Amino acid sequence: MNEECIREIVQEELQRMKEEAADITAALEPTELCVVCRKNVGTLYLEADKSICEDCAQYMSEIGNELSL
Repeated sequence: MNEECIREIVQEELQRMKEEAADITAALEPTELCVVCRKNVGTLYLEADKSICEDCAQYMSEIGNELSL
């Protein structure tokens, strides 16, 4: 097997691995919308199937702090 064939095989394998990694990454990324604003992707989980975005979590925290004064 010459160097060119080896290089081609390695390139094909690297491409396959990149595509597989992209598929895995896409499967792991949250895709459900925030239960509060319904605009942003929820990244903070409230329950098994409900999530809230960081903006809404921050806003709710600020409201809670103001109400406790």
